[in-house]
Amino acid sequence: MVYCDQNHYIVTSAACGPAFKGGHMKCGIGAVVGAVDKVWFDQRLKYHTLQDQQAVGVCGNGYISWLATLLKKGVLQKSGYMEHDSYLCGDIVLTKKDIRKFQLSKSTITATLDCLLQDKEVNRVYLSGGFSKSIDIEDCIRLGLFSRTWKDKSSISGNTALRGICQYALLQDRKKIEEIQGKSKTISLMENSLFFEYFVDNMYFIERE
Repeated sequence: MVYCDQNHYIVTSAACGPAFKGGHMKCGIGAVVGAVDKVWFDQRLKYHTLQDQQAVGVCGNGYISWLATLLKKGVLQKSGYMEHDSYLCGDIVLTKKDIRKFQLSKSTITATLDCLLQDKEVNRVYLSGGFSKSIDIEDCIRLGLFSRTWKDKSSISGNTALRGICQYALLQDRKKIEEIQGKSKTISLMENSLFFEYFVDNMYFIERE
């Protein structure tokens, strides 16, 4: 994560676990053909899969969508409690254990954001990585991943790491890299006493201010 403040960069990172890529979830898979990437309610739970193929599992965006839908319907409580596992089709299920894993990942991201921003003003939000390509901002807001004030400020940037490496490889502009390094300050979360406090506070599925 990077915050740009008057041409300076504040940088940090956190290991949030593989839940957002479908890892360690009972029916989780990567963004492959047949992965559920969207869930909604219309008389019953309905879903969309990548390339409209038979459902073979659920990718990260699918879990975000599924949880947000259950939260909206009141099946999932803000605390993360759900009375019964949620079945989508066949053997594809969202378990209580899946929800806890997702909460840990979600809370890590939001706690990291809190440590990075510290009430700083946010004018634009760039979501990068393959994961962000089909992400639903409204679902993220409902789960408490992003602030609602970010909705009209957010844009999808795609795989910026790959593009940056390719740009550097083509231009070989070491001076530019050193310039960016000189303007960057790294925040170590291990040394931030507020991180654990933020982590606990952000565990619930509550919209951020």
